[in-house]
Amino acid sequence: MADDLKKVLDDLDFATSRISDQTRTISLGVLALAWLFLFGGKNAPLLEISLPILLICIALAMVSMVADYLQYVVAYMLSRKVLDKVESKLVDVPQYEYNSFGFKIRIFLFWFKQLACIASLSVLGFALISAFI
Repeated sequence: MADDLKKVLDDLDFATSRISDQTRTISLGVLALAWLFLFGGKNAPLLEISLPILLICIALAMVSMVADYLQYVVAYMLSRKVLDKVESKLVDVPQYEYNSFGFKIRIFLFWFKQLACIASLSVLGFALISAFI
């Protein structure tokens, strides 16, 4: 049974890591495209996309990346707290407090960065489609 649980936890860790990697990649891609449309100079595509829409794309992509960073800061703090309890012999078995405020913030930030990333991509997609119509 313990091996099955370890396999599930390893699979969950792999999936969340990949999701975070993809979120960063998409957010950086949105930033790069928005930057190209804003400051591409003579090499910029000849599409008319309004400045406010591009700024919204940039803001949402940055929010996603900041949420990603903060999620890992909170994860570090939670892991450090568990390790400190084990090292000071307050507990024998390392265990997260899944109902704690910190853990809920960690989960919130994970989903919030997904939402901000998808929103930035959607706004950029809408802007590109509108520029062609």
